[in-house]
Amino acid sequence: MKKILLTTALLSSALLASSLKVGVLGVAMDYREYSKTTDQILDSETTSLSDLKGMELKFDSEINDYLSYEIYGSYISGNSQYIGSLLNSNAGYGSYVGSTANSIIDTGAILKNYNKIDDATIYIGAGIGYKYWKRELSAAQVEDYSWMYGLINLGVEYKAFEKVTIGLDLKYAYAYEPQMIATGISGTFKLGGVNTYSFGIPITYKFSKSYEFYIDNVFETQKITESNVVQGFYEPRSTTQNHYLKVGVKYNF
Repeated sequence: MKKILLTTALLSSALLASSLKVGVLGVAMDYREYSKTTDQILDSETTSLSDLKGMELKFDSEINDYLSYEIYGSYISGNSQYIGSLLNSNAGYGSYVGSTANSIIDTGAILKNYNKIDDATIYIGAGIGYKYWKRELSAAQVEDYSWMYGLINLGVEYKAFEKVTIGLDLKYAYAYEPQMIATGISGTFKLGGVNTYSFGIPITYKFSKSYEFYIDNVFETQKITESNVVQGFYEPRSTTQNHYLKVGVKYNF
């Protein structure tokens, strides 16, 4: 259902778009959970850029010379290597190695204000979004993370050559009422907080008035604060370091 709503919203947005970006991406992920009492690592999930991959869509529309809005959505899936221990086991980190199936949806909208200075364009923006992560450690252990978030965005685009633009894009996102639901547990884990920081380095090559090619390296840090206790269990504090490599085409209407 979430995928259907995401697709419908994005296709509807295309009717008003000034430009459309379609890209593929890979994610190198390093996710780690930590003990509340000892702060030692409990488990980890890691991938290479080829293990976790998907696609993204972005629609941009200019309101006037200084304002525009962006609507975006991405879907990522793939397997990560799990290192940790079996549930209810006291064997410790590294006693069990397995594979986790991941599905991640991220969608939202940003309103941006632009200011042009010679060959550079500086922008600042704010937006809202929704993120969903389905983490299938096994058929009997599935964890669904979800939250709405607000974000602020700051960046610059510089025309380095006639057809080449290089940018720096900074974002901070704060989650609203983040939660996790796990199979076999009748209750909702209310996460203590989710803070996400990222910076991207987009490079764009303009083929023509209508078509552009882009490549974007995004480096992201996400911190989740531990949850409440539900039936004797809690969702531990975690950190995630992600590297996104995005490649795609932009079409200007």
